[in-house]
Amino acid sequence: MASPPETPAHPPVHALEWLAVCAGIKPVSRHLLALSEQAAVEFAARRDDLVTQYLWSEAYLRGFRTRTGDAHAGVVFVGKSAAAVARAAVAEERTMALRDRCWLHGGPRARAPAAIELGAALGYPACCTEFFARHGLRESNAQLRARALRATDGPIDWRLHNTDFAQSLISHFVCSYRCSASISLADALLDALRREHPEEATRLVGVLQATLPALVDRLDGRSPAGQTPPEPVQ
Repeated sequence: MASPPETPAHPPVHALEWLAVCAGIKPVSRHLLALSEQAAVEFAARRDDLVTQYLWSEAYLRGFRTRTGDAHAGVVFVGKSAAAVARAAVAEERTMALRDRCWLHGGPRARAPAAIELGAALGYPACCTEFFARHGLRESNAQLRARALRATDGPIDWRLHNTDFAQSLISHFVCSYRCSASISLADALLDALRREHPEEATRLVGVLQATLPALVDRLDGRSPAGQTPPEPVQ
């Protein structure tokens, strides 16, 4: 009998998102992946008693790259509930179907309901999902982050630093960098990370705080002061 594939402690996709589902912080996580990563994802899902559902579309994901440098071939949805996973997959399918059609009939505005449906299925805050539906379908990632920075009233909270989603406590575009609903999600994930992987929690906090000035530089007169960092994990 063939041995199961060698897998690291984390699944071969966004490990923090995976942890958010395992800890019950989010109902479903969404991961882009190459076909070559599917076996390892399934091995990790069985280990953690999670449900998966895949959508394969190289055309839809053209331009993205996996961590291995391969082109993304599909999306995998991961959750504890088959119904929740199916709901997210259906919303993504609607987004795929509408992408090209809506450029001819209604533009990004016509895609907004599907984007809101997907965001809700993934457990994103409603305020951020609506923000993305209004602006994210017509703006680049950089433009969307700049818009959120302009909407931030007060010090920027380091817990919402999201210029690199692979090194972030959140996986969505925030409506502002002081969004209370997003901070609650970030805090819950950080608590789970401290319980499961305390050294990684300490490392990640250090990275987010150290690289925050690069984000702050995009706002004239803004300062990251005013937010007390958490105590280091002992």
